[in-house]
Amino acid sequence: MTFQRLSDAAIPERERRLLAWLAYHLMMSEHADTAFVTRRFLASDVRMTAADAEAALDALVDRGFVRADHGASDEHQLALRLIVQGMNDECGPWEH
Repeated sequence: MTFQRLSDAAIPERERRLLAWLAYHLMMSEHADTAFVTRRFLASDVRMTAADAEAALDALVDRGFVRADHGASDEHQLALRLIVQGMNDECGPWEH
């Protein structure tokens, strides 16, 4: 489902770029649905300004694609849970 979202032209390019980066980190994670990214370098890793990266992340959260896992985050890493409709979306189904 995340990969389908990457090809959705209705989603702005900066959001798709950030989602791709999160999906890449998810592949390296020991958790099935949580990606860990470095807070300090996230913006430069996705070639955005800090403000653009924050706006893209906020937009992904608002769309229901990602949820921050504050319990697993720390001062160095941000834990982001990628939401899959019908599997780990306990807040309800995502409608596109």
